[in-house]
Amino acid sequence: VLGITMKIPVACNTSKRGCCGADAAFVCNELNIPHYFADVTEAFEELIIKSFRQSYANGQTPNPCVDCNTFLKFSLLWDFLQQTFGITYLATGHYARVSKSNGSAFLGRAEDKTKDQSYFLYGIALKKLTKLVLPLGELTKEKVRSFAADLNLAVAEKPESMELCFASE
Repeated sequence: VLGITMKIPVACNTSKRGCCGADAAFVCNELNIPHYFADVTEAFEELIIKSFRQSYANGQTPNPCVDCNTFLKFSLLWDFLQQTFGITYLATGHYARVSKSNGSAFLGRAEDKTKDQSYFLYGIALKKLTKLVLPLGELTKEKVRSFAADLNLAVAEKPESMELCFASE
């Protein structure tokens, strides 16, 4: 088990502990799990931000989170992690579920419909869904916070974030 944080171009002008994805590193340290930062700034700029700007300029409604999950996080980055660390499975904190039946995998909505993020994940390749672990899919946000508090993790009371990761407040 290891933790990964994507280093992306981000507007980060705050002294908050959670800035720029550092929370995962702190949690990994608290759980005695190795943690790495993967510098994906160039790929993020090219695949996500450039596409976002072009779509927006064309009067479209871009969804950079879908693009990031489809093209970067669950494609390029996952392939890199597999080659570098030999990982077989990838787990994330997305609120969604993967169901398996007859050797196939299906993406499904989270138990907590108010936190469901399955729509951000629909572009993940089917062959990778069988190796994707979404442990929060069966839980509510309150239950996740309760587990984090029971483990004395500093992120247990972290404020929610729903803004674009590459845009400042």
